[in-house]
Amino acid sequence: MGGTVKPPTLVSYIVLLFLSSPAAAEKFVVFDPDGSTSTIVSGINAEGAVTGWSLQGEASFNSFIRAPDGTLLSFNLRHAGKVLGTQAQAINADGVVTGTYYDEYGVQNGFIRAADGKITKVHGPMGDLRSLSVNDQGDTAGYYWTGQRWAGFIRTADGALTIVDPPDASLTYAFSINDSRFVTGSYVRGSGTSHGFLFSPDGHFADITPLFRTSRYPGALFVSAINGPGQITGQYETEARTRGYLRGLGGSVSLFDVPNARATRPTAINDDGAIAGIFLDASDLSHGFVRGAHGRVQAFDPPGSSGTTVSGINIAGIAAGSFSDGTMWHGFVRAP
Repeated sequence: MGGTVKPPTLVSYIVLLFLSSPAAAEKFVVFDPDGSTSTIVSGINAEGAVTGWSLQGEASFNSFIRAPDGTLLSFNLRHAGKVLGTQAQAINADGVVTGTYYDEYGVQNGFIRAADGKITKVHGPMGDLRSLSVNDQGDTAGYYWTGQRWAGFIRTADGALTIVDPPDASLTYAFSINDSRFVTGSYVRGSGTSHGFLFSPDGHFADITPLFRTSRYPGALFVSAINGPGQITGQYETEARTRGYLRGLGGSVSLFDVPNARATRPTAINDDGAIAGIFLDASDLSHGFVRGAHGRVQAFDPPGSSGTTVSGINIAGIAAGSFSDGTMWHGFVRAP
């Protein structure tokens, strides 16, 4: 448990990219924790604090929190295995972080790290458990192994567990929880295609997969995130293409694409309805994008990128993710 403050001195640096149009100017801040051989960013909070994990050497993961002022705090759980370590997945407005750690036997377990550094471990009843999302009340969501299949869960801040798993599901993944305790994710019936779901605080489970059919292939919905008001984003796959998906507050569904993209894959949505994610070009190279609340799409890559992933966007429109320079992955934050 615990960690040491590591100021961003070794590899951290700031890159300012000014394009020809002032309206299109972007600011990228690129960083790596000391000793990192790859940095993976998994989330950003309203204040601009970023979390994720870094690869130390060839196999060990250390989690980190990067404060808005650039200060980096690295941490690991005392009983995490030496091979895989910890992977922080999400951070809330108070600086509470949740994620997954691997014990000495390689079993996945959840953890919740309070802002003061106190660690709470979350174990699955039959082994593996992954904690993926945390809201501002400290409630978390994720999925665990039942002994036969994966099922979703909600853990409230007081430790109470609720299973998120429809009776006819062969697997269920809970990916995102908002402050009203609505949870969204994906599930599969039998050996069929992926469906999206919305689980309400009163226990109601709703399938939110759109009904339109563009071919004989039944569209598969993969849900990524829900925002505070209740808008949901993810990707919708058909035989022909992968498109972005936005479910509005009234349940209306719209599909969208990044221009000239072979596949569009949203990963995050802020409370204003701005969506961030990645898209693949014709050569399968990944790039970042932000889609504003009114539908305007901006594509981007940090300077020197040969592949970009985006994991979060906060209310200020600041996006966070990772990019490869062809040798290793670095973390970045992007101010619009």
